[in-house]
Amino acid sequence: MIQETGPNHPTSLYIYTDQNSYEPLARIDTDGNHEQHIRYFHTDLNGAPEELTDENGKILWECSFQLWGKRIHEIEHEPIEQNLRYQGQYLDRETGLHYNTFRYYDPDIGRFTQPDPIGLLGGFNLYQYAPNGLTWIDPWGWAKAPWPRGGFDDWFNNATPEEINQNIEAVKGGLRNGGGKHEMFPVSLAAKAKSLGFTAEELKALTLPTKDIYFTGVKHGKTGEILEGAHHGTGAGSWFHKELIEQLNGAQSKTEARSIIDKMHNKHMRYKSKC
Repeated sequence: MIQETGPNHPTSLYIYTDQNSYEPLARIDTDGNHEQHIRYFHTDLNGAPEELTDENGKILWECSFQLWGKRIHEIEHEPIEQNLRYQGQYLDRETGLHYNTFRYYDPDIGRFTQPDPIGLLGGFNLYQYAPNGLTWIDPWGWAKAPWPRGGFDDWFNNATPEEINQNIEAVKGGLRNGGGKHEMFPVSLAAKAKSLGFTAEELKALTLPTKDIYFTGVKHGKTGEILEGAHHGTGAGSWFHKELIEQLNGAQSKTEARSIIDKMHNKHMRYKSKC
């Protein structure tokens, strides 16, 4: 979804992490002639929104979910409606189902309500969402990874950057390998990493548990304020990743990329256990 509008709802323009992604990054709300407001999404490993914050990091909306997307509790700290769920899904609040492009998904049972429109090409279980709801996604309701079970590393190491971009959402799940990690080379740049010569094994090794680290001395890209904070849900984490991605996008070699990673993390990342 790119934009939504309604008589009792501001016009919302959605921005995603990259052009091939369904993972939301931000939304811009405009109410008539009033000024625009930018809201930032903070997502789980599978790209599902967990928090929506304003430009100052204030939490406007938050929600916690069970593994297959069922709501545990949802809190609106301000009158704001947020209906994005798993990547490619939009909550129908009347039925509780998630619209998933080609069919509906029921988070209460973790299954689609209609059979897979591509039949057995999507697998033997025609109603299954994915093998793992935390690290796999199905934004159209019929996606299938192009590698056999357990064969991701071999597929990635032999794929072209173009093939990786064509399957970027499934690739993200493969590289995250269970999640809970800070990616020193963000998986959203998997095609860039492959073009520089990185293997799947090398990218998986360039990770650290998010619970063990925080960021310091990070410059806010708009206000110039110096920020400090945890990996998730803070301006420091957000602006660190934006700067890291920008610099890695400009890398011309694997050596240069490794140098960027080392310099950025040595300057701004700290271990909580060493505080």
